Amino acid sequence: MEAVPALQTQVAGNSAVQIGTVHFLSGQRAPETGSAAHDEREISVILEGELEVVSGGVTHRVGPGDLLDIPAGEAHYSTALSDSKVVYLLLG
Repeated sequence: MEAVPALQTQVAGNSAVQIGTVHFLSGQRAPETGSAAHDEREISVILEGELEVVSGGVTHRVGPGDLLDIPAGEAHYSTALSDSKVVYLLLG
C-alpha cells in the first residue's frame, strides 16, 4: 500500500482535518493484521477499484463513488478486491 503524506490543517476551534490518499493493490489488507481505530471520525471516498471493508463488525463491499463514514473509535479494516484508490478525511 502506498500512502501519500496526509495534509493537516487547523480549522475552527480545536478541530483538525487530515486529508490523504491511499493506493491499494489487489489483495492488500489494511492494516495487515487486526483492526485500526482512530480518535477521529473517518470519511473515505472510493475513487477506483473495489474493497471489502469491515467496520463495527459489519461487512461492506464498496466501489467507485461510494462513501464510507466510520465513527471515531470504531474498529475497522479493508481488503482490496482490485487495485483501488481512496481519498480519506480524518475529522477530529
